Amino acid sequence: MHHMSLQPDNFGISANEYQWIGPNFIKDRAAVARKANKPVVLEEYGMQPGYLPSRDILFDYMLSQANAEDYACTLVWALDHYSVDAGYNFGYDNDGGKSTIAQYKYMNDKTSGGAKLPNEPAPASPTCTDVPPPGNSYTCQQQKAWGKW
Repeated sequence: MHHMSLQPDNFGISANEYQWIGPNFIKDRAAVARKANKPVVLEEYGMQPGYLPSRDILFDYMLSQANAEDYACTLVWALDHYSVDAGYNFGYDNDGGKSTIAQYKYMNDKTSGGAKLPNEPAPASPTCTDVPPPGNSYTCQQQKAWGKW
């Protein structure tokens, strides 16, 4: 497996040149992995606030490039399950959450084929109450925002 981290703000790539990473980093690393007949994973990608006006701008770009190159997996750095926006850390409801959730759905559809197996029953409609199960602190509103139900 070929895996790589990508934080262009930490790699000395100026904000007005962030699209350089598409052909010169993401596409290039995919070619190296294909030549070695290995899957490629984009792990630990992220951005600190202020590099671009929004993490979603960078994430949408990087992930579209990785998806076009058929990356096997993408793993964001550092997503918290609660609202925080400090350094590379952010929550689902912060800047970057929208792109991250969209990528989760894309990868899920890619790996599951996005289709039911023959004769597979339709999934039950999920329900939620604001009494979380033991060990869980997510509200129904948070779960709905993530597309969980």
